Amino acid sequence: MEPARISPGEVKQRFDFGEPIFFIDTRNKAAWEASSIKIPRAHRIHYSEMEKHLSEIPRNWMIVTYCTCHEEASSTRAAQILQNKGLKQVYPLQGGFNAWVEAGYPLAPKESSES
Repeated sequence: MEPARISPGEVKQRFDFGEPIFFIDTRNKAAWEASSIKIPRAHRIHYSEMEKHLSEIPRNWMIVTYCTCHEEASSTRAAQILQNKGLKQVYPLQGGFNAWVEAGYPLAPKESSES
């Protein structure tokens, strides 16, 4: 079953209310390298690496995955992997990273240590 998507507006509202949200940037290498920005505090984990990083993902937080793929393909795949591993509040971002940017929501520079 495909995970339910969450709108950028709902995520931003929850973020502003202080709900703990763990953002996962699943953009592919080319999209990641072409950009100098990300959603604040996002962790870059491509869906193909998700299982290697399970211990880094808080189980009691809302998890929002995002990418720049058509129809949120990578972020949906990542969310499915996490749901299959027992995480409950996992949502691909509807419209992906581009929808977040277009809404004018906060962005952060990528750090040089991120690859």
